[in-house]
Amino acid sequence: MALLRHIASHESHALRALHLAGRARRHDLWLTNPRASTTHAELYWADSAWEVRDLGSSNGTFVGARRLVSGERMKIERGVRVAFGDLEDPFEVINDDPPVVMAKSHGGRVIAAGSRTLAMPDPESLIYEVMFVDQESRWVAEGRERPRFEVHDGDWIEAGGEMWQLFLPQEGSRTLRKPSFFLNSLTLRVIVRGDHTAIELEQGGDKRSFQHRAHHELIYVLAHARLRDADEASLPPSEHGWVDAHELPAMLSKSRDGNARSENWIDVAVHRIREMFDKAGVINASEAIERQPGEIRLGVGKIELIAP
Repeated sequence: MALLRHIASHESHALRALHLAGRARRHDLWLTNPRASTTHAELYWADSAWEVRDLGSSNGTFVGARRLVSGERMKIERGVRVAFGDLEDPFEVINDDPPVVMAKSHGGRVIAAGSRTLAMPDPESLIYEVMFVDQESRWVAEGRERPRFEVHDGDWIEAGGEMWQLFLPQEGSRTLRKPSFFLNSLTLRVIVRGDHTAIELEQGGDKRSFQHRAHHELIYVLAHARLRDADEASLPPSEHGWVDAHELPAMLSKSRDGNARSENWIDVAVHRIREMFDKAGVINASEAIERQPGEIRLGVGKIELIAP
């Protein structure tokens, strides 16, 4: 996540893909220095790097000690200082990573994702999951009680009793990760050893391995259901592996306190699985787990289950 830090206040600002700076409160970076213009400059992701462009400000935009002319743009990177109207009141780029999916609450709280799936309002109390659907080239939000619906950059959504504005990167340049696998052609290998479940993704000799995590148990249960249904010759593939969401907690091991897994635990596990697939570079990672009203299934068709 790209960050810009104000030197004087030490306050850090997460950058969206297109970030407007100025004295107008509506802008992403609200400038309080009186030498800044109402709409002063824009910072934006340009395919492979961040740039800043002066928008005709009265007192100029500075990159280092250089003043940009009106409309001029310049690449900025980690360690570079940028000033808006006042060279003595700079900001420093402390992270120049590509833009990520983010949300900002009405109260100013910012949440960001390290992949193309964002848990709202946080990963442990998930109400909505915002994710990119490759095959449809669009962003969607999905909740346990609400089917998928399309969302756009700048939209507002309510989660956890707060209103959140979404900041969604464009996917044309695929800045968030390099694709390595395709969901419909990879092999998912589930390896069970005692209480531990490891996961492998393999395609064309390329392999990713994941050591035991709690959410791997959900993969195991759903993989078992999909393999079971594949043995039913009369059952079409579109029907393979669907599990009643209300019965699913009883199919999982109990938590450390001896209680059955909650629906929230399952929601979080679904998010973690999709996040794992996306970080591994899987195209269509959003479909690694599929939902329909009252049911859930694993979205991978090629499965190998290795268990005692």
